[in-house]
Formats: sequence, C-alpha cells, structure tokens
Amino acid sequence: MEELHSTASLDQEIRDEARRNAELVLQKCAQEENSILTSVQERIELETKRLNKEIDEKISVYEKNVSASLPLEKDRFRIKFIYDSLIGKINGYLEALSEKQIVQLLTEMGKTKCKAFDNFKGLKVFAKTLNITDAQALEIAAGSFADGKNVEVTGQAKINKNEITEGLQINRGLILYTENNQVQVRLTLNEKIKSLLDQDSDKLVKALFGDNL
Repeated sequence: MEELHSTASLDQEIRDEARRNAELVLQKCAQEENSILTSVQERIELETKRLNKEIDEKISVYEKNVSASLPLEKDRFRIKFIYDSLIGKINGYLEALSEKQIVQLLTEMGKTKCKAFDNFKGLKVFAKTLNITDAQALEIAAGSFADGKNVEVTGQAKINKNEITEGLQINRGLILYTENNQVQVRLTLNEKIKSLLDQDSDKLVKALFGDNL
C-alpha cells in the first residue's frame, strides 16, 4: 500500500510540476506577445507621426508657393488685359481706315524707312504686295523715295504667322527689296503696330485707361 501511495504521490508531483512549467511557458508567451504588440504599436505611432509631419511640411510648402504665385498671376492677368485691350482698339482703328488712308499711312512710314535705298541708287528695286493692289503698292513706293516710281511689282509677299503681332487681325502693305536683296524694307501695318507697341505703349495705355490702372 505504501508503494502505491508513493507512486501516486510522485505522479501527482510530476503533474504539478508539469502544470507549473506549462503556466510559466504560457506566461512567458503572453509577456512576449504583449511586448511584440507594444513594439508594433510604438512603431505604428512613430511612423504615423513621421507621415503627419511630412504631410504638414508639404502642405506648408504648397501654401507658401500658392501665396507667392498669386501676385505673379495677378500681374500676368493685368498685363494680358491691358495688351488685349490695346490690340482690340488697334484692330478697330485699322478696320475703320479707308483705302486712301491705308495708302497714306504706309507712304508716311515709307518716307522714313526707305531712306536706306538712297545708298544704293542704280540698283533695281522690287516690291511684293500684301493684301493691297499693285497700283497701291506703286503709289506707296513712288511717295516713299526718289526712285520709287521705278519699282517693279513681282508678286505677293508671304509672311510667317509667328512674325505677326499677337492678336492683330489686319495686315496690309508691301515689302521692297533691291535686286541683290541687300536691302529689304517692310512697309506693313504689322511693322507699324510693332513699332507703336515697342516705342509708345505707355502713351497708348495712358490714352486708353487714363489713371485707372
């Protein structure tokens, strides 16, 4: 009987020891799991803070760029408005000119620009027309310089679109050139408007808007 009791007691001790070991293992696993979860949570929080900081910095940079660009956009809009208004008025003025006035305008222009031909007397001068008649071209040439009456019209001029003042709807006139093409003079409305915008834009703006800008 004592042997059976001893065996039962030993068996119980083994069972108790195994249970205690199992509990320790479970506790250790639970501790490790909690540690892992805590570590993961901490990493998530750190990464969230980093991302939020990065987003805030990007938003700040964007807001600064927008704030800086607003005055530039305002200036660009103002400049475009002034230019479009000027070109609109110029187109209206040119459309209202009679044929005679067109010829007179280009002839006055030629009296200044055709002085270049005075240094090349004896050379034949030719003309290409641009939306005017041959007769008008000859009249303009004859009134522009001494040998203008001897100009020969050879055809129509071709003007590249990128040479035309932006927004200009009317371009008429002629191109004069010597036989060796050493001298070329453009008597066109486009050239006249270019000159006005380059030299007298402030006066034009003042005349159009007064002191309202």
